[in-house]
Amino acid sequence: MGCLAAYVLPAFKAMRARLKNPAYTPERFVDSMERNGLIQTAAFLGQALPLI
Repeated sequence: MGCLAAYVLPAFKAMRARLKNPAYTPERFVDSMERNGLIQTAAFLGQALPLI
C-alpha cells in the first residue's frame, strides 16, 4: 500500500459509515465499487478490508 493509504483509507471508512440504509459491510462496499466500474479502487480497498 504506501503512505497514500494513510490518507485515503480513513476517507473511504467515513464514506462507508455514511451508508446506513442498509449499512454496508467492508466487503459489500468494495463489491459496490467494483459493480460501478471502479475496478482499481475496489482492488486497492480489497487489500485493506479491516481498515475500512
